[in-house]
Amino acid sequence: MKQQKLMLLTLLLCVGLLVVSSGITFARYRHEHREGVAFQIREPGSILIGTMKDEVFTSSDQLEWIVKGDVASLQFAVANGSSEDDYSTSDQAIRLRMIGSLGILKDGEPPELSVTFVPQRGNGEEKTVNAIVSPIAEGTALYHSYGAGWLYTFYESTAEGIRELTWELSGDSWSYITLMVKIQGKLPEGLSLLQPLISAESIGD
Repeated sequence: MKQQKLMLLTLLLCVGLLVVSSGITFARYRHEHREGVAFQIREPGSILIGTMKDEVFTSSDQLEWIVKGDVASLQFAVANGSSEDDYSTSDQAIRLRMIGSLGILKDGEPPELSVTFVPQRGNGEEKTVNAIVSPIAEGTALYHSYGAGWLYTFYESTAEGIRELTWELSGDSWSYITLMVKIQGKLPEGLSLLQPLISAESIGD
């Protein structure tokens, strides 16, 4: 009888240790983890999406959200080619929008997004622009492609008024822009349900 009690106590202790160790592992994972996300490119521009490290561009068809505490960030580069020896010679205007499915809601509201970048004209200081979020309108091309969800659009003030934020990639040489999208505060459970939509349009033709 004592042996059975001892075995039962040992079993319960092992289970308890397993639960505690799993909890610690999960907490560490929540502190900093990566979640893959696909992206979409709209023609007619000729661009590549990827990452920049030590001034070396690496094209990628899979981007990663990085979560640290209550901030999730998605950093990537948009380039007009793979290198100084292989690039598009057309001047292009780049637009960024973010598409989110209905599953990104947190407490019934879509999360707030911002994009941070270094302006192509200026003193080299970073600039952050908050996105305007709106439902994807039923019957539109986006609705047919993604279904019901949310559209995030970035705007800027210009001498001509408010317009959608764009970046230019010159066709005179290999060029790129680095962007970082951030969510801060209440993070949605499914970050992979939130993806960038990049459009590139040739200009000056």
